[in-house]
Amino acid sequence: MKYYYLVSGLPDIQLSDTKVSPMVEMAEEIKDNLSAADANLFRLLLMKYDNENLLAYLKDNNAQLNPLGNLSSNDWEELVAMMNESDSVADKRLMPYIQQFYAQYTEGFPENVLPEDQLATGYYSYGMKCGNRFLADWFEFNLNLNNVLAALMCRKFGFDIKTAVLGSNEIAEALRMSGARDFGLAGTFDQMEEVLRIAEMTDLYEREKRLDALRWNWLEENTFFHFFSAERIWAFWLKCELIHRWEDLTTEKGKAVFRQLMDDFRKEVKFD
Repeated sequence: MKYYYLVSGLPDIQLSDTKVSPMVEMAEEIKDNLSAADANLFRLLLMKYDNENLLAYLKDNNAQLNPLGNLSSNDWEELVAMMNESDSVADKRLMPYIQQFYAQYTEGFPENVLPEDQLATGYYSYGMKCGNRFLADWFEFNLNLNNVLAALMCRKFGFDIKTAVLGSNEIAEALRMSGARDFGLAGTFDQMEEVLRIAEMTDLYEREKRLDALRWNWLEENTFFHFFSAERIWAFWLKCELIHRWEDLTTEKGKAVFRQLMDDFRKEVKFD
């Protein structure tokens, strides 16, 4: 389906922009103007907020949830209650990977396995099988990018790469097995050399900006021939997410945030 009017009305945005329209209102407008099938695929992108909200709800059922999620606190209360009663819940609000995660969560994860990582693994796998080439490639790109960064971080600090890398695709297996500088991925992961250069940056704030620029460029390249399709709209949303991430971060505040991320990483990842 073509969205001539909607795509024509999208503003021109750049990663250097400091503000975008309110995200909740934007998400609702996008859903209202897409076909039912395309709106469902857009909700797939919003499931990352459902993942965050589920983890927050499991820690505190009174937690303030991100309004960008598809599911409300009441939804999670109902769904968690149903999952406590049955191993197989027939409810269209509940994705299979969520049920699989919750079953593991209630049984307890092995040592060194983080619930966030298990949930992310299921989400990436689910997204990569969504049936839309652009979205499936986007999920795989982010899985690969995050895995390469995790492997490089583990190598730098002497952590166990095998437990930090998620999923089981070709790149994940190479990261777990190879001792080469580029893990033997120079001809497999197109952005490998650029990621290696970014990973060597000592300024964490600028490093994250460069990584977001890499994601932005991927979106540009992979929508070049999508003129008035849903892919163009999804890419616009994803670009807005990248801008929104930085809206309230000054340089100093940003550096403090990423120093905290580094400290958390060191605490969570165990030595061999």
